[in-house]
Amino acid sequence: MRHLGVPYRSQWAGLGCNAAVVGGADPCTTGPWWETGFTDADAYRFWSGKVCGLACLESALDHWRRSRPDRAALLGEALEYGVYVRRDDGGVDGLIYAPFLRWIVARFGIAGEVHTETSLRDLASTVGPRSFAIASVSPGIRWPDRPNERRGGHLVLITGRDGDRVWFHNPSGFEANSTLPLDVMDRFFAGRGMTISR
Repeated sequence: MRHLGVPYRSQWAGLGCNAAVVGGADPCTTGPWWETGFTDADAYRFWSGKVCGLACLESALDHWRRSRPDRAALLGEALEYGVYVRRDDGGVDGLIYAPFLRWIVARFGIAGEVHTETSLRDLASTVGPRSFAIASVSPGIRWPDRPNERRGGHLVLITGRDGDRVWFHNPSGFEANSTLPLDVMDRFFAGRGMTISR
């Protein structure tokens, strides 16, 4: 099953910003960051690199034609639900799966399920006519030809599986619709993720 025409949502101001930001550019110099709803540049700089999961959610909501607020407002709601937690050292824990699912069920009427200790093949197989999967992968997945140093730490939206290929949106990737052989993508996969369904 493969979804077609799923809107791509970057974790920054747009796909055109991704390569520059990944290369070290200030996110506030790469695109119209204020269109995401943020009014403070420092807040945008801090959060834009941490909201890959919200970008995945936006893609799914927009595909399902569900009304949603802008990125800053979504983040505010997510913080209220404990989806992200600010640490005393200035860092952030999240996206935390359980509160994320509680939030989207209450807010958007979306069903969800957490998958732990799962294979990429099994997680991708949960994508259906009314469902997507969100997978925990290494940010290094944007360079699949390079050796990866870790698994996990970043979220992508799996939009389908076609034989032994997986189709996905990477909110910090370099193209809107990415595809990799299942065994290649599996090198970056952390063995956990979620299914979200309307």
